Amino acid sequence: MTARAPAAHAQAGDTASALALFEEGKRLTAEGSYAEGCPKLEASYHLVQKLGTLLNLADCYEKAGKTASAWARFTEAATMADRASQQERAEFARAHAAALAPKLSRLAITIAAPAPEGLEIRRDGAVVDPAAFGSAVPVDPGVHVVEARAPQRKAWSQSVDVKTDAGQRTVAVPALEAEAAAAAPIAASIASRPIAPPASLDTTTSSGSAQRTWGLVIGGAGALGLAGGLVAGAIASSAYQRSNQNGGCVDDVCTSSGLERRDTAGTIAGVATGVFVGGLVLAGTGIVLYLTATPARASGQTAVSIGPGSLRIGSTW
Repeated sequence: MTARAPAAHAQAGDTASALALFEEGKRLTAEGSYAEGCPKLEASYHLVQKLGTLLNLADCYEKAGKTASAWARFTEAATMADRASQQERAEFARAHAAALAPKLSRLAITIAAPAPEGLEIRRDGAVVDPAAFGSAVPVDPGVHVVEARAPQRKAWSQSVDVKTDAGQRTVAVPALEAEAAAAAPIAASIASRPIAPPASLDTTTSSGSAQRTWGLVIGGAGALGLAGGLVAGAIASSAYQRSNQNGGCVDDVCTSSGLERRDTAGTIAGVATGVFVGGLVLAGTGIVLYLTATPARASGQTAVSIGPGSLRIGSTW
């Protein structure tokens, strides 16, 4: 008994909320305020799936000029009415759906072959099923935003205006460009190259002195890398903040320009991380070289080889 009480209260609360939203939605629709009324009816139907609410929602969409939404809701209502053996309502819904069908505007999204692995297409923020690629599907007239994303690829977006009265448009998603290579692998590659002593270094110079010299050189390069990484990080942070300005991104919902600025910030942040890590590796290597230098027992040449996970110092006598 105790376990069921909260569910009963929640159901009663949902029903009361749905009824209040339904009445408000009907009032707004009757006043011609479709932009405010339709969402109220939609919210009411999400709380409690009533046939009357669905029919009123479909009617609101039709009056608002959202032909695809109205057609889909009338079709859904006809099926619901058939199951409830409410033939008069079923015939009403089917008649309206049939009248709307010739007026439907459509949008087709085509993909450049071959599609990259992990490709995700969104239309107005909603993920498009890959089975719908290339098919002209009904959409409400107006401006729609098509976005494409894939791992290791630059994001792409395009706005398209679909006209009323059986208008049809096609959006061709191009091959997505590869993102700029991360800076961390580049820094690791540079660090793994053997470093030979300068030709001017005399063979009589002690190995300890040469090692300390190289420690200072490599440490200095690392310090520059750390500074560069911090500067790039500040630039990335600034770019991210700009994406939130002028209505670009609100609660992680972005316009096409906001999305572009977010992607730019992400690319710069990746480069900043790579440069900083590379500088850290070089600075650490320089410190180790300097602190571990010992006086040579004989003259010779010293070669230093720095790897991602190793440090080798060899001498030729």
